Amino acid sequence: MKSLGFTGIAFVFLLLLTSCGHHDVVTYSKFRQIHPNMTMDQVERIIGHKGRMINGEHIDGVIVANPGEVVYFWQNEDQSNLSIATINGRVVNAAASGLN
Repeated sequence: MKSLGFTGIAFVFLLLLTSCGHHDVVTYSKFRQIHPNMTMDQVERIIGHKGRMINGEHIDGVIVANPGEVVYFWQNEDQSNLSIATINGRVVNAAASGLN
């Protein structure tokens, strides 16, 4: 069996990275479908994939969640984004920036 070598492995790795991207981007249309009291399962079905949980994290030095709140974040390649705040697994707030 022939070895791929470093170049072959690097090519396969890059191919995997590019193919693992989410094909469903966050859009303004999807944002408008999200309403208070929805579950995160409902939100993820609308968007097409799970968001990044950012509870307790800081973004640009700002605390992004209140005590008891869990925030999920999605960002497109153009830096437009959507954040969903939840309490007990239910949407309490949704905010978007730059979505088309």
